[in-house]
Amino acid sequence: MAKDGLEVTVLEKQPTPGGRARQLKEDGFTFDMGPSWYWMRDVFERYFASFGKKVEDYYTLERLDPSYRVYWESGFTDVPASYEAFREVLESWEPGAAKNWMLFWKKPHINTG
Repeated sequence: MAKDGLEVTVLEKQPTPGGRARQLKEDGFTFDMGPSWYWMRDVFERYFASFGKKVEDYYTLERLDPSYRVYWESGFTDVPASYEAFREVLESWEPGAAKNWMLFWKKPHINTG
């Protein structure tokens, strides 16, 4: 918006901007706070392109398996990298959840890359 000449005010509840793209530094340790999933690659590519740059010039993506770990009061769940394995996790939580997740994923504003 600022690029288009509008006055912009950014509000952030944390001490530094970035939302989930931030670090926690404590007792000599640094923790990456996210982002956890890289869903909309095209958004990053357009942003870098607006400065005449490419994402590949700054970072390399590497698929991790498991991709993510969700912590619950009773333990944790590893979220696998493959879609089929992830669908199985969803189904183990709630029958029919995998079908609903696929409907969500197919929405044009979600899966754009």
